Amino acid sequence: RAGTGANLTGTEGDRVRVAAPGRGSALNGALGTVRFVGVVPGRGAPLVGVELDEARGDSDGVFLGRRFFRCAPKHGLVCRAEE
Repeated sequence: RAGTGANLTGTEGDRVRVAAPGRGSALNGALGTVRFVGVVPGRGAPLVGVELDEARGDSDGVFLGRRFFRCAPKHGLVCRAEE
């Protein structure tokens, strides 16, 4: 999975709860706001960028060296969108 392996869907501005099966409890249940939805060059599946309410993420909106959105350090998460 891209990013941390968490799965979610949404459109920009939506509030979401992250489900991260197989990743332990660090991200499970994390709440946030969708800040990016789209295809990232080199990644086939659509990805979702989320600004988390708490510092439980792994970025500040940068993924693979490119900025997709802005948020505080450790508040960003980019993952595969699952329907």
